[in-house]
Amino acid sequence: VSAFLLNRSSDLLNWLLAMPSGVNQEQLTFDDKGWLVEIKYPDWTIRYDSFQELNGIVLPRKILILGQSFRLTLVTNRLEIVS
Repeated sequence: VSAFLLNRSSDLLNWLLAMPSGVNQEQLTFDDKGWLVEIKYPDWTIRYDSFQELNGIVLPRKILILGQSFRLTLVTNRLEIVS
């Protein structure tokens, strides 16, 4: 999993914010509210299972990254804006 993340480190922040770059519209799945719930890549998938609000901004709370040989779950319990 660490090699996977190191190879994708430039995309990690975009995934954490549910703002992917460099993907085709066909790779994206949205729910009935218009929120991104899945990004499909050839060998793995990112799934956004729940969201939370911070100062009027909706952000992912639970993210699953599923590959052929791994499953990584990221969950945020507390978010804050630091200036």
